[in-house]
Amino acid sequence: MKLSRRQFLKVVVVSAATTSIGLQSGCSNGGGDNIRIDETRFPQSVASGDPKPTSVVLWTRVEAGGSADVALRLQVATDAAFKELVVDSEVSAAADHDHCLKVKVVDLAPYTTYHYRFLLNSGSGEVSSPHGRTKTAPSPAADVAVKFGVVVCQDYIDGYYNAYALLLERDPDLDFIVHLGDYIYEQDRGTGAAEDDIAARAIVFPDYSSEAVVAVDERTYAARSLENYRHLYKVHHGDAMLKRVHERIPMVVIWDDHEYSDDCYGATGTYSNGLRDEADPERRRNSLQAFFEFLPVDEDFSDDFTATTPFDPPLNDSYNSVTAPGRGCWRTLRFGRHLDMFFSDYRTYRPDHLIPEDAFPGRVALDRATLTALFNLLYPGQGAAVYAAQSAAFSAYTSLADLPAAYAPYAAAYSEVLVGTLTQAYMQEGLAAASAAAKAGEELAGNISVRWFNGLLTQYNAAVSAAQQLPLLDEATVAELDRGVDYTLLGKTRLFSSLGARYGVVKATYDLLSAATYHGQAEDVLGAEQQQALDSFIAASDATFVCVANSVSTASLVWDLSAETLFTPIQFDQLFLANVDHWDGFPNRRQALLTALQARGNAFLISGDIHASFLTQWRPDASSGNVVPDFTTSSISSTVFNRFVEMKVAELATLLSTPEMQSRAQELLVDGLDDTLRSGFATVYPASELRYALTRENGYVVVSVAEGGVTSTYRTFPHQQAKSDAYGDLGALTVTSASFHYSGTEVQPI
Repeated sequence: MKLSRRQFLKVVVVSAATTSIGLQSGCSNGGGDNIRIDETRFPQSVASGDPKPTSVVLWTRVEAGGSADVALRLQVATDAAFKELVVDSEVSAAADHDHCLKVKVVDLAPYTTYHYRFLLNSGSGEVSSPHGRTKTAPSPAADVAVKFGVVVCQDYIDGYYNAYALLLERDPDLDFIVHLGDYIYEQDRGTGAAEDDIAARAIVFPDYSSEAVVAVDERTYAARSLENYRHLYKVHHGDAMLKRVHERIPMVVIWDDHEYSDDCYGATGTYSNGLRDEADPERRRNSLQAFFEFLPVDEDFSDDFTATTPFDPPLNDSYNSVTAPGRGCWRTLRFGRHLDMFFSDYRTYRPDHLIPEDAFPGRVALDRATLTALFNLLYPGQGAAVYAAQSAAFSAYTSLADLPAAYAPYAAAYSEVLVGTLTQAYMQEGLAAASAAAKAGEELAGNISVRWFNGLLTQYNAAVSAAQQLPLLDEATVAELDRGVDYTLLGKTRLFSSLGARYGVVKATYDLLSAATYHGQAEDVLGAEQQQALDSFIAASDATFVCVANSVSTASLVWDLSAETLFTPIQFDQLFLANVDHWDGFPNRRQALLTALQARGNAFLISGDIHASFLTQWRPDASSGNVVPDFTTSSISSTVFNRFVEMKVAELATLLSTPEMQSRAQELLVDGLDDTLRSGFATVYPASELRYALTRENGYVVVSVAEGGVTSTYRTFPHQQAKSDAYGDLGALTVTSASFHYSGTEVQPI
């Protein structure tokens, strides 16, 4: 398909100092006007976002039908009765953008509450949107405490938004809310197991044609077209409780993966785990257009009404070009003297996952020469000695092009049999014959671990007569071979799988692969422009505290099974990284970020995505008096991390071959997951601490920032209690609260 440049939604800018309609205090259509609220014409209600000291973005969508733009009237007032108007302006909701409208109101007063509404001439008089309330940020010099909520991950199908109801009851006085991404989920089924879906919240796309959806599995489709992405926002944004939150509190939103595609990087999805090419810039553009249409995100116009030149490229120009993606969603906002915030974009520029999901498990990722050179870099002059000491833990390997002398006469037969056997395996996974043969040949062209070499031969030999069988490499020959790290030693046991690629990777060998790939250099996760902006932000901000908002957690999630002798036969007795789609996949860049924040002092992070509550106290330089906390919030409604791990453990049933293994895995990785993660973290990072871990509950975090420190409060409840609507009965929730205070040098429970 030819990809044409499209026109993204423009932000209308209006001033509170001058309007297009003659404005007088108490004018007509002010208080007491009895204008009826018509929610059918404004089905997603109203929202506000990106508050600055003198501006805020206001949003609505009008249900109009047809292809004509719709004239609306925006009113902003300092009172709920709309008697004291500061804005009374004509605006237009464009049909090209599904009649969504974003208005940036400038020339407002700092740290001031405003009320707003959109009016529509229905033909029989004016009707109003629901009334909204918003609040500007304090000026940079203002000595005020700031309080904000942190939310993330609101899969509509997985749960009701009871966490938002709890927020409005317990924390109604928030200055703003930070949404760290996964505002929508792109699929028509929940992200948990099939039985976890709530039937009453089922999503049906308007269009299931091949151009409009992507098949995820036999029961699930994901949005591809613009209209399907828009539909997802209409459904999520139309939830009664989320509408209520938007009507009352401004929100700052960044994206993570589900705004586009689960575990994506750039414009590439990962549903098929490498079975097909999922790079789809057109789909990515559609997802971003819907994001900017339906959310009150500022386009970085100047707050000065006379200087409204946008950034070039503007925020919402991302992926307008196939070869040059735009600026992403990163930006900064300042809230008084004590808080400066950098909102980062983790998904747009990051590279692919280090372990390919489609890697043949028997392919050698690190051979003897690479390992020796790496060890020599880490231990100068001792590379060969370290390799010799470690080699017993590696896999013996050979290659079809360089077989041991005794087996060289069989080279052609081996090649035919191994390529043919692996081709059949790929065809069973779903590849067409030609593609399967090409991939098998490619995967077997290099070094192959003897484990898989002999394994494929054994599979062939079992299917043919004795006269046709080929000899396996014998133990004496294998003992003389070089040894290296194949993908099995990284945790990958299947041809196309996220296990051993994005999830559940072996830490020791992953560290070796990372070191060999990046040579100790910080990975390019954020892109050059964003990284430079972040570095400057950390170094230059004069706020008492700085905060980096990141969609994914920096918490290192380590499963320490090293003492578990029960798992020894299948090499589970070691350290595993639970999720390298997160910052565990980019350890050098994480270390650089944490080191910079620690050196700056009075710095913290907020994060999400993992569907669990964590508080990580980082001390990357053990000699420093400063610590860097990461306050990781759980999901609003999405299936919790503990449940995801439970489902992954179930996938390992064939490896956990005895009831004793299965029972112990359940005990460590599901029932005792919180303790296992704390213990594993302590093993790897003794100078830091995983202070809080709660993996079974939905909820949110509230953060208060003042000159004397930062206070965080986690409010959560069991995920099962998100399966029914508690909007009118919060007594049905079993709420857990935990509070902590960060002084700059320590995090202490309150």
